[in-house]
Amino acid sequence: RRLAVMREGTIGPAGVMALVLVLLTEWSAIASLPADARTAALILAPALARWTVAPVGLLFAPARPGGLGHAIHAGLWPLAAPFATALAAVIALVTFGLAGLAILVAAAVGALVTAGAAARMLGGVTGDVYGAAIEVAQVVAWLAILAGLHQGWFEPVLTV
Repeated sequence: RRLAVMREGTIGPAGVMALVLVLLTEWSAIASLPADARTAALILAPALARWTVAPVGLLFAPARPGGLGHAIHAGLWPLAAPFATALAAVIALVTFGLAGLAILVAAAVGALVTAGAAARMLGGVTGDVYGAAIEVAQVVAWLAILAGLHQGWFEPVLTV
């Protein structure tokens, strides 16, 4: 039943609230960034969020054949996932040094927890699950960057 509802493409009140909360969180995070870290953060958070498609796709099967989740899963190996991971690691290192790798791990954990919960409910992942995992990973990356900067745990390597 859940997969059928997801296929309809409509959004309910809970979906609208989730969207509003994500957008407000992201806007607040970006507005709170110190000027010297803004460029690095604006590069890193979205890049890591999109990279999380690779681990999600490798660890979780698609919920149904023929959907976007199936197409993503099929296209990840043998080259796309390792290449994406190497590229994400390089971007993390260039923007925030070794701390960037910790932000990468935090984003991955956020995406994997989200996808894991959805996969248990749906029997796999769909394109919508990939989208949700990306959004959660991006929010986690923003918050990890802000927390690290605020606590003085790290400084950006890339400053423009």
